[in-house]
Amino acid sequence: MKKSTLTLWLTLFCYIANAQTEFYYFRGQQIPLTVDRSRVHIIINDEGNESQDLLFQNFGVEVDNSRQTQGMAKLKFQFEPTIQEYSEIVSFLRQSQEIRHVFPFFERVGAEPIGTSDIFYVRLKEIKDSTILKKVAERHNAEIIRQIPYMPEWYVLSILNSTFSNSIEASNYFFETGYFQAVDPAFMFNFRPSCANDADFSQQWGLQNTTNLLARMSSSVPM
Repeated sequence: MKKSTLTLWLTLFCYIANAQTEFYYFRGQQIPLTVDRSRVHIIINDEGNESQDLLFQNFGVEVDNSRQTQGMAKLKFQFEPTIQEYSEIVSFLRQSQEIRHVFPFFERVGAEPIGTSDIFYVRLKEIKDSTILKKVAERHNAEIIRQIPYMPEWYVLSILNSTFSNSIEASNYFFETGYFQAVDPAFMFNFRPSCANDADFSQQWGLQNTTNLLARMSSSVPM
């Protein structure tokens, strides 16, 4: 009886530990992730709302306007919260009527933290598997935004209005179904527009490679 109880507790402990582990898939391997608790990305429902500004002021948050695009902003906390405080902050922000979604940042060794958004990418095993992609997406209300030009196996999806809380969770789920060749959680690298006059250059995720988009998505260095 004692042995059975011990086995049950060990199984439960392992389940909880695994459930709390964060990672993403890189070439089929699980790469560990550590949440950066000093900032988050948000999508704002109504920019310029006075109550929204008051909310941020009372909450001790600074809006980084340089990252604001199509309603998205980076909130940098004035202090780094504990794990519990971070969880409470995220929960509080998600309950705000002015905020549509909250996305985490993740730490990188020797580099700036890397952000996430509502977007992620999925690569089909075969072009005909688009019907499978549609079924899996519909199952969780994920939106298929578009097929990437000149890369017919790759699709852009969004988690807005879906059952997923962030792009890491979504891309991991799609990969673990076994139906798809690869996924990309669309980490938001802090590219600086130093070689173009395009105001949206830093948002062009495919322009920082040496060959093409597929090279960027299949050979980016794991964190």
